[in-house]
Amino acid sequence: MLCLFTSLWLVCSAAAVAAPAAAHEPCAPPPAGMVCVPGGPAVLGDERSPGARPRVRAEVSTFYLDQREVTNRAYAACEQAGSCPRRPPLPAMWQGQAGDDQPAVAVSWEGARRFCLWAGKRLPSEAEWEKAARGGLEGRSYPWGEEPPSCERAAFRGCEPGITRPVGSLPPGAYDLHDLAGNAAEWVRDWASPCRTGCAGACGPACQGRDPLGPCRGLAKCPGRTRRLAKGGSFAQPGETLRAAARMPLPPTATLAGVGVRCASDSPRLTPWPPLQLRDPLPPPPDPAPPSAEELAIFRAVPPDPDVLKIPRCDRVGKATSTCRDPMTYLSTNEKAHRVWAPYIRNLGGGYVGLGPAQNYHLISAARSQWAWLFDYDPFVIHMHWLLREVALLEPDVESFVEAFSLRSWQRTRARVAEAMKDRPRERRKALQILEWAHKLLHFNLHKYRSPERCVDPGFGWLCNQENYRYVRLLFQQGRILAVEGNMLTDVALPAIARAAERLGVPVRVYYPSNAEEMWALAPRYCQNVRGLPFDLRSVVLRTAYSANRPGTHDGLWHYLVHGGQAYQRALATRCGTWVQGFLDERLPTPEPWLSVIRLPGAETPGGASP
Repeated sequence: MLCLFTSLWLVCSAAAVAAPAAAHEPCAPPPAGMVCVPGGPAVLGDERSPGARPRVRAEVSTFYLDQREVTNRAYAACEQAGSCPRRPPLPAMWQGQAGDDQPAVAVSWEGARRFCLWAGKRLPSEAEWEKAARGGLEGRSYPWGEEPPSCERAAFRGCEPGITRPVGSLPPGAYDLHDLAGNAAEWVRDWASPCRTGCAGACGPACQGRDPLGPCRGLAKCPGRTRRLAKGGSFAQPGETLRAAARMPLPPTATLAGVGVRCASDSPRLTPWPPLQLRDPLPPPPDPAPPSAEELAIFRAVPPDPDVLKIPRCDRVGKATSTCRDPMTYLSTNEKAHRVWAPYIRNLGGGYVGLGPAQNYHLISAARSQWAWLFDYDPFVIHMHWLLREVALLEPDVESFVEAFSLRSWQRTRARVAEAMKDRPRERRKALQILEWAHKLLHFNLHKYRSPERCVDPGFGWLCNQENYRYVRLLFQQGRILAVEGNMLTDVALPAIARAAERLGVPVRVYYPSNAEEMWALAPRYCQNVRGLPFDLRSVVLRTAYSANRPGTHDGLWHYLVHGGQAYQRALATRCGTWVQGFLDERLPTPEPWLSVIRLPGAETPGGASP
């Protein structure tokens, strides 16, 4: 669907939505080279370090952190892969820092971010970094305790050999982590602020409470902020800068000889390229067996949203918000490159949840979904799905299905649909209205779905080959596709779908919101709805980002994204209230210029075994 949005940059404020209280995930076996920092209370800030006042307490969720700083060897591999920016040459006086096992320095903030993404990780927040360095409620001043720095504990100004040491050379501190004080300072995700809380320029709730993320939650755009933070001090700085609470505000472009990187992850399952879907694809599943009456009753227990028609129309076409809907009805899509998603959803099976018109059937047939729930707050879109279902049940092949909507055939189709739906008077009336009103448009669109332009991938597209059409028709015949009026922002459609999927014992493997999430900041009800869907390791969220006339768009309109489902659910615990565009900061490019992936799990578990 074509939806426009106004770019609004989230400024941290008292209006930011706090995450609900929840128990912390227990530590799992960490990925190689990382340690688990268990969730719980943390002491942040102190009264001695500039910009770190006041000393506060926060809750930090369980996370995983690199045991050692990223080395020159590791960063060079990212440079050679083309995923990390090249570092500038070090000045002559620091040439001794180029050893493979010494920390990578002269890394910009962007270089640090891109390295962590390439490695399937992310930058830690300042709160995470500081908890790891201070030992939770122990609130140590330094990773080893309260004793002042010494050259036996850390590499700082005045210690021989006057350059960085190989990572892990010195004794570990809290959680068995090395070099969190001295050696190389380390970039964190946060923007700099003049203090932690309670002063002009601080950011209120986003800087405290559970999982504080600092101004603008660390997102790419933050009005008035020009510096990011580095933590831990370096070999070239005095001992006082090694205090765990100390902050080093720096321009993100800075490439200093004493600043490097250490990465984090909120899951023991890392997300490097290539992802699980490409490295370990699933075989085609068998056709589903006809469901039982009990299964069908569970599947269909998704009531229409009674308030859908009460949502007022917005004042112009292409506009939608959390309180008004686009006045245009979209019976077709201008997203023309859904095929780029095919390798990431092929043969996933399970459940499918999506909104919008007939492009859903491309995705259902590629995924070989077993159950499919379609919803939309535009009733005409749902009525169109009812019509397509009835015509598909009547027509055995692709050619006759498309022909049924043609000028010479639609009247005959009308009579046949009317007879087939005579026991469902409301659905019959609505389906026939759509046929009369839009048969020309539907025939045009369905015919386009068979064009060489759309059928570039011969295995993708529900009307590109007879097998895909047969599979969608089979789901219709077995009653496994349900289209219902529903709004993703209320407590009706998505929660009912989640309950039905759970009772059927089927994971939702594909969730397709198109670009609807761009219309509003991620609302608490929506976050709760998505977090309630039964995702598993293979689940993905397919979305489009409207990026008119920018590089990396198809037809000058859309950038296509595949987001790991479980990663998205975890993120919604802390990013509710932000805009979905912020997730673009975390995307990895792919060989397709208009496709990126976000937090797709890798093919290996922490223990090295495939799932």
